[in-house]
Amino acid sequence: MAVWPLVVALLCCIYGITSTPLGNNVCVVGGKVYQEGDTFPVPEMGGKCTQYKCHQGGYKEFKLECEDRLGICKPLNAKETVNCVTKQCLTGDSGTIFYIQTESKITFIYQYIHIIFQ
Repeated sequence: MAVWPLVVALLCCIYGITSTPLGNNVCVVGGKVYQEGDTFPVPEMGGKCTQYKCHQGGYKEFKLECEDRLGICKPLNAKETVNCVTKQCLTGDSGTIFYIQTESKITFIYQYIHIIFQ
């Protein structure tokens, strides 16, 4: 069973974000009116890099991306290396999206130096 729809509904409740149907071609999210097919961010829910799409009077997640350290949106599975530490953009079971450290060359170098000088 997917948990992320429950998480989205809970976040909507906490932040007071509502989707008010005005017919099949229009939806209202956070007090803004969108036409069927329009895409938009809801920063309170997914940051600026998660896009939602107006669909049949409601909305659904359309594009999930991670915001890197420079504020640029990167696609799922994108990797970023800074100071020998590599992070990858991933999504969790609940639909959350985040960077997670996947590799650290600093640790490897430290272990290598430690072995040499023992």
